[in-house]
Amino acid sequence: MKLETNEGTVDRAIRAGLAGALVLAGLRASKKRNKVLFLGLATFVGATAASGYCPAYAFAGFDTLGYRTPVLKMGACGGGDCKECSCSK
Repeated sequence: MKLETNEGTVDRAIRAGLAGALVLAGLRASKKRNKVLFLGLATFVGATAASGYCPAYAFAGFDTLGYRTPVLKMGACGGGDCKECSCSK
């Protein structure tokens, strides 16, 4: 199964930085439970940064590639009267 990339460069860089911070927090945590939690989160966030694929984004149906935003099912007029706009409804 090929995972389609749905994260942009900035998103991936932020996730990589967050993963690094989570690793440091996990290494500094005093309780084993917190170490496991932080290092587990760091693994997940780091994996999504490395792969460029976020399952939550795929589930929600959007991505952070370029400047694209989620496409709403309405025209430029907001779904109202399309006589005065140039939407393709």
